[in-house]
Amino acid sequence: MLKEVAENNKDVEESIFVKFNLIWAASSDVYDCTLDTNPEGFAEVMAKSLWELLVVPPIKKFKDALKISMLKLENLGKSRSMVGCKFNTILGNAPTNGFTFHLSTVSAPYAFNNLPFGFVIGSDGVMATLKNLDIATKKPCTAEKNENTITANFLAGEQYELKGKVLDTIVLNSSQGWSGRLEFSFIEFEVKDQKGYGLILTGCEHDNLEYHFIYFTVVPFTVKFTNELSQLREVSGGKGSSLGKLTQLSKDNDFIVPKGIVVTTAAYNEFLTQNILDAVKYLENVAYGNESGDLKEACNTVSSIVEKTPLPPQIRRSIIEDLMSIFKKEANFAKFAVRSSATGAN
Repeated sequence: MLKEVAENNKDVEESIFVKFNLIWAASSDVYDCTLDTNPEGFAEVMAKSLWELLVVPPIKKFKDALKISMLKLENLGKSRSMVGCKFNTILGNAPTNGFTFHLSTVSAPYAFNNLPFGFVIGSDGVMATLKNLDIATKKPCTAEKNENTITANFLAGEQYELKGKVLDTIVLNSSQGWSGRLEFSFIEFEVKDQKGYGLILTGCEHDNLEYHFIYFTVVPFTVKFTNELSQLREVSGGKGSSLGKLTQLSKDNDFIVPKGIVVTTAAYNEFLTQNILDAVKYLENVAYGNESGDLKEACNTVSSIVEKTPLPPQIRRSIIEDLMSIFKKEANFAKFAVRSSATGAN
C-alpha cells in the first residue's frame, strides 16, 4: 500500500494498492570521455579555434579542460593552460522510464569553444554518445516569477529537447588548491513528455593557480599509505587513494588510520595476461549479446584463469619488502585485510 498525492493538491492523500512488475536489462558500458566520444566533433572545434601556436594543435589544453569539467582538480599539477576554462554540465534522470543523461560543454581560451561531450542512456539501457549540445538559461523577467528556466537541445542517437526550471543554487568560490567558481543548481525538467530531476554544474578556472603536484616517472608495484603517490586515484584507485589522503590528514588530526600498502595499477597491468584479457572480452560480448554463450560459464572461466595465473615474482617481492618495512618481523605471522580499489569508483 502506498499513499497517492495529487500534484495540484498535496494536502489530499489516498491509500492505494500498487503492484510492481520489474523489467531489467544489462546496461551499456561505462562511459569513458576519452574513448566513447565524438572525435570528428573534437577535431572540428579545435580546428576552428585560434591556436596560440600556428601549427601545433592544443591537445594538452584539450585534455586539461576535460579534467576540469569532470571536477578532478585534486590531482592536477599547476597548469597555465587551464586558466580561463569554463564548463557547463547537466546530470538528469527521468524515474518513470530510466532515461538518464550526462551532458557537458567545455571551453578553453585559444583551444576550443563549447566542446560537447557526454552520453544518453535510454529506457532500454543502451548508451548513445553526445554529438552536439546547446544549453540556454533564462532569468525571470518579472518580479512575480522567482525561478530561472533552462532549455537544452542535444543530439545523442536522436534529437532531444529539454525544458525545465532551475530551483535552489549553491555557489562555491575557491582560492585554496585551485582558484575558481562552481555553481550547483537543482532542476526539474521534461524530455519527450517525461518528467525528471537533476543537477546543473557550471564552473570556471581563474588565475593564480597553486596546485600541490606529485611528481613521478615510474609507478612502483606497491606503495605505502604514507607515500604521497598513494593519494593518486590513477595509481591506487578510490579506496586506496582515500586511505593515502586520510593518512596525510591524520598527522595533524586526532584520528588513526591503519598502516598498510596499496598494490598499484602498475602491478595490475603487469599481472594481466593475454588469456585473462581474451576471457574478459568474451565475457563482455556474452553479457551484451554480441556473442552466444552461457554468462555463468563465462564468469567462471574468467575466475578460473585469474586464480590459476601466478603472481609475477617482482610483484610478490615488492609486497613482501613493503610489509616487512612497515611491520618488521610481525609481517611473518600477522593477518591482513585485503580490499579491492577500482580506479573508476570509490
